[in-house]
Amino acid sequence: MRILKIIFLYLLLVLSQVFIFALLAAVLLIPVAYLIPSLENYETYSYLVFLLEIEGILLSGVRNTLPTVYRGTDITRWMVLLGAFLLSIPAAAFSRSIKDSLYYSVVISTPEQTGRELPFHKKLLKKFEMLFFRRESELRKLQRKLARIKEKIDKLGKQLTFLSIDVVNSTSMKRDEDPASVEYYFNQYNSFVKERLNRHRAVKTSWTPDGVMSCFGDFESAFLAAKEIIEELPRLNNSLQQFKHDFVVRCGINSGFIYFDDMLSLQEMAGHSIDLAGHFQKYAAPNSIYANKTSIPLHLLASFKTVEEDIDGCRVMAWHPERFYDGEKPEK
Repeated sequence: MRILKIIFLYLLLVLSQVFIFALLAAVLLIPVAYLIPSLENYETYSYLVFLLEIEGILLSGVRNTLPTVYRGTDITRWMVLLGAFLLSIPAAAFSRSIKDSLYYSVVISTPEQTGRELPFHKKLLKKFEMLFFRRESELRKLQRKLARIKEKIDKLGKQLTFLSIDVVNSTSMKRDEDPASVEYYFNQYNSFVKERLNRHRAVKTSWTPDGVMSCFGDFESAFLAAKEIIEELPRLNNSLQQFKHDFVVRCGINSGFIYFDDMLSLQEMAGHSIDLAGHFQKYAAPNSIYANKTSIPLHLLASFKTVEEDIDGCRVMAWHPERFYDGEKPEK
């Protein structure tokens, strides 16, 4: 019974394909036959006369079946073209459904047998499969899709620089202080930092209660932003005379490749390059910048001093103002 079902589906598939071919032939025949009478001596060419006879039979069949005159104008040819187009849509869908049913019956429902000779009817099913369903293996299809996806993802990759800034001893700064005053002072600090990040064209910024991670298009912009923040901190601290503590920061900078999407916030972006910037900041001395040596451009190397110990397997260099060169926290 299964063989009969497959043969029946195969016949339906052939008939549907023939029907679609006939519709296509009709669409091509109508404009060609319309132009033939314009050719000189077309009567001497038997194949042109044959095409006109075929068109005549087709148009006569339509005229005998349907009204084809609209306001004194014969619209038979337009009706054939429109009808062929409209019929081709369900015909193509029907052909696809038959092919899918045939594929399921032949390929999916046929169990694999190895190590022994296949029965005759299963050999026949295999021939059907090879003849009509020369499809790629699932592995090859997945590999091809994976390659396309990877290509698209790689186009989102960029070489960027990340700057991590954190307030030193922020918890102790808030202790025994009025909460409203603390909020005001830290808002002043955040505005101070944000202004300098924007001035040096930070692409994205992610804030935590006492820290910030920013993304820049190049190392120099990140370095100048951090340098300006540290150098101008005394001015900020002088403006906050009623606050008992000075703001002191640590900065870490690292450059690296990351997949960048404008629609994602910096918190949603993950990458080792971002993590390294945060780690460098944790090891940095107060009011200093720790940066990956491989990220520092040659013309800025002279501004940095080598740090003795590597951090996360990276050679790190430090920058800080001369008066904080030893990495000691300045006194209020």
